[in-house]
Amino acid sequence: MPTSESEKWKTGLQHLSNVNFISYPELNHLFMAGEGPSKPYEYNIPGNVDVRVINDIARWVLSR
Repeated sequence: MPTSESEKWKTGLQHLSNVNFISYPELNHLFMAGEGPSKPYEYNIPGNVDVRVINDIARWVLSR
């Protein structure tokens, strides 16, 4: 998501205490490492979700 769009989300949700924003600029839409803008062919490349994303989601779920 472009930075300008994420800033709109942050502004719109800033009053909520149960919302977290974490940016992974070096990851693509599939939360896998990539360079530059995401390309359609990347969806055909096998890979794994970055462990940081998994840990961040698990930490968030367990804190609820």
